[in-house]
Amino acid sequence: MIGASLVDRLRGARNAERVGSWALCADGTLRIRPGRNGVALRCDAGTLVVTQEGDLFDHVLGPRDELTTLGRGLVVAWALSDAALTVVRRQPARSTEPERAPTSPGARPSTASR
Repeated sequence: MIGASLVDRLRGARNAERVGSWALCADGTLRIRPGRNGVALRCDAGTLVVTQEGDLFDHVLGPRDELTTLGRGLVVAWALSDAALTVVRRQPARSTEPERAPTSPGARPSTASR
């Protein structure tokens, strides 16, 4: 759970309204608005603690670790050491069901003879 000292630091945090790569000094924070589909975060260097509003867990990321967030809750990345991260917007989920041909009312599947 986030301590009061981190909450105080978040008041002066940088905001990420767009995707891209970010460098954070030790104890630096970055607020990320994930949008409807969430975001994918990748730690490129250093160590980060990532928390999301509505998520009961905090996530610790080291170099090459990735985290995909779900939902719209505010995401905060906190650098435990000098760190770099990349933020990528997730694409909307696509249906995995095969496309079906439209049917008319009362239509039945064809029974082909062998």
